[in-house]
Parts: sequence; C-alpha cells; structure tokens
Amino acid sequence: SRNVMMSISYMTSSLFCGYLLTWLPFPVNYQLVFLIGFIGAMMSSYFLSRIEMTDKVLPVTSRFEGAFDLKSYLRVDIWKTSYRVTLLLLMAFHLAQYLAIPLFPIYFVRNLNLNDNELGIGTAIFYFAMLIGSAQLHRFVAARGNKTIVGVGVFLMAIYPILLALSSNYFQYYGLSFIGGYAWSFVGGASMNYIFEHCPADDRPAYLAWYNIVQNIAILVGSLSGPFISHSLDIQTALIAFGVLRGIAGLAILRWG
Repeated sequence: SRNVMMSISYMTSSLFCGYLLTWLPFPVNYQLVFLIGFIGAMMSSYFLSRIEMTDKVLPVTSRFEGAFDLKSYLRVDIWKTSYRVTLLLLMAFHLAQYLAIPLFPIYFVRNLNLNDNELGIGTAIFYFAMLIGSAQLHRFVAARGNKTIVGVGVFLMAIYPILLALSSNYFQYYGLSFIGGYAWSFVGGASMNYIFEHCPADDRPAYLAWYNIVQNIAILVGSLSGPFISHSLDIQTALIAFGVLRGIAGLAILRWG
C-alpha cells in the first residue's frame, strides 16, 4: 500500500509540475516548482517531528568494555555469514543501476529532445506502471517468493537503458517509462522483505546497516563512473552496456540469492 500511495503522489506531482514548467516562463516556472518541493520537504519534517517516542527501551545487542574493539564495533563478523552473498549481489545490482541513472537525463535532453511537459508525462507513466505492479505484487510474491520477484524485477530493469539507447522520440520514451515503472514495482516492493529474510530478527539493525553501507558505496561509485565511462564510449553504447550489467545482476540474484 505504501508503494501504491507513493505512485499516486509521484504521478500527480509529475503531471502538475510538468504543466507548470511548460505554462509559466523561465525562471519563474522552476522557482515555483522548487518552492513546492521545499514546502513538501518542510511538511515531511513537521509530521516526523510529531511522532512521539514510546517508553520502550530497545535492547543493546552488544556492549564494549575495556579497550575499543574496531572489528566488533563495525560488526565485520557479519561478512563471515551467508549474508555476505546477499550484500554482494545487491551491491552489484545497485552498481549496475546507478551506472546508467546519471546518463538518462542527458539522453532525454540531447538525444530525444524532450521538453519539460514530455518529461513530466513520462515520469507520471513510470509511476502509473509502478502503481499497477504494486497492486499485483502481493499475489506474485505469494506465488514465487521475494527472491524470484527481486531477481525478475532487476532483469526487467535491464530493458530500460538498452531500449532507451535505441529510442528516438517521446512516444518510445513513454513506452519505456511504463516498462521501467512496472519493473521497479517488483524491485522496490520486494527487496526489503528479501533482505529481511536473510537477517536474523534479533540482530537486524546491524545487518541492515551493512546493506546501507554497500548500497551507498555502489551509488557513489556508479554515479561517478557512469558519466566517465560514457565519455570513453558514446552514450548509447554505455547505456546498452549498463543494461547488460543489470541483466547479469538479475540473473545472479535468481541463481545465488
């Protein structure tokens, strides 16, 4: 239900902001859109501040006495468990994911010549497809399990950059937006449950912390490396290569996840 509500919000805001950017003159259009985003962020902070803490005290999983033990503090023991395979597979996925992401807006503007309204419509289609996929996710997970749904979703995400590199107009971009949104509904909806399945319930915060670490490493390396690689190759070749890497990551999750 969270993904459904998020899809509706993104779909509505994308259409509305795309219309504003086209209807109003520059720079007033962007100033207004940024103001709307600022107000939304402040509202989120306000509502979070209204959450009251309970009186429950969370148990401390480990205490450090005497000399400071860096290995214990970093919980490197987690890498000696089977969870390391999950971490490496998800790190490979996020790396392949974020290698391509910085290239998308460049390709949209320079190669497809999309305007703000067309970008807004494409984003709305993406989240509309995510809405459809999220509504069906429970049935798919019940039938196939979280690992399979994540692996299939990652594999389907490979289609987006590959076909985008072969696209030449906004109509093809709209079709790819639907495919990308539907694929992401699988990954975004099932990935956390997939991770929880590999985390011991009594030590989940430490395991999730390591997932956040490898995810952010992959985001940083991918976001920096993607544009650099695209300068060595042309952007179309880079998008196809990164799409292939996404497909390999999806197959790896299905095989070893």
